Amino acid sequence: MNNMSIQNLIVNGGFETGTLSPWFFSNAIVTNQFSHSNFYSARLQAGNAVSHIGQLVPVNPGDTFELLVSLAKVGLDQAAPIQIQVVYLNDLSNSLGNGLFINIPVNRIPTADNNTWLEIHQITTPAPPSATQAFVLINTGPQVGTADILVDDVALLTVIGVTGPTGPTGPTGATGDLGPTGPTGATGDLGPTGPTGATGDLGPTGPTGATGDLGPTGPTGATGDLGPTGPTGATGDVGPTGPTGAIGDLGPTGPTGATGDLGPTGPTGATGDLGPTGPTGATGDLGPTGPTGATGDLGPTGPTGDLGPTGPTGATGDLGPTGPTGATGDLGPTGPTGATGDLGPTGPTGATGDLGPTGPTGATGDLGPTGPTGATGDLGPTGPTGATGDLGPTGPTGATGDVGPTGPTGA
Repeated sequence: MNNMSIQNLIVNGGFETGTLSPWFFSNAIVTNQFSHSNFYSARLQAGNAVSHIGQLVPVNPGDTFELLVSLAKVGLDQAAPIQIQVVYLNDLSNSLGNGLFINIPVNRIPTADNNTWLEIHQITTPAPPSATQAFVLINTGPQVGTADILVDDVALLTVIGVTGPTGPTGPTGATGDLGPTGPTGATGDLGPTGPTGATGDLGPTGPTGATGDLGPTGPTGATGDLGPTGPTGATGDVGPTGPTGAIGDLGPTGPTGATGDLGPTGPTGATGDLGPTGPTGATGDLGPTGPTGATGDLGPTGPTGDLGPTGPTGATGDLGPTGPTGATGDLGPTGPTGATGDLGPTGPTGATGDLGPTGPTGATGDLGPTGPTGATGDLGPTGPTGATGDLGPTGPTGATGDVGPTGPTGA
């Protein structure tokens, strides 16, 4: 009776699903233009590209495998260089060494246009004691002007023995008496620690696991203190002045007499207390304005008397539209304001002399620093947090980089 069976550990080795899943791959596609059997094969891009397909399979220590693969090229150009590897890994995906590493001579790869394929049969070395998986890798090397490579019917075969029925357990013999325990010997000195072996290259990255469901949203944290108020933006240009209200009719002004020369102003006497202002009488019609006579020279201004009370402010007109904001110049520091003296009594106003030409306007002084910003009011309560939207689909896993060369196995 034959208690043995052969198992193929490679999944989708003939690519008959029409996809490369569950293979790892780079610069490779599935094609139905060529096949060694059935309908599909994998096509690895040649030229400057490094292309590969690879798959992880479970193994047991001591297992030996037979690798089968069919190869061909597209067209009549020389085939790209091809390497085939079986790398043993432990449960941490650390490399334990190669079970198989072969280079396929480029002149042995036939063209699939003639429906001819090179069939590879290779036996691996046994899996080492701590091996739990193997990485089967087929890759091309970069070489300009070479033909694409076709791969089909990949298999990694192992022989599985069927376990027979367990025989009956024999009777347990009598346990002998336990002898006395001897004295414990002295512990010897600890020997020197040997050098650490070189760390092997990192094995290929396994496939990315499915993304778990999004956990519940945690409570909203306390709102932090309000940050300092930012600088005040530049002040916009003053909008256009609204239309001036209609001016009442002016009566004709009588002719102004000639103004004599202004004499010297005498000393101003002390001004008595200002009495209450009587009611203003009705204003008569303004007479016609006569021609203005020549203005005499302006005499010196007498000392200013005490400032009277300010009258009520008239109603403010509607604000015109705000123009575009002009650039604000740098603010210079404001100098200290001197103490204001008392206003002296106003002397009698002399005759107005001729007005001289207006001098150029002096440069405007730098704007003083802005006063401190008032305290910010308390922050209102935070509204309830809105419901969390559904988690969007996980994007596709990026292509796995090429597997580096396997480091030497430690002693």
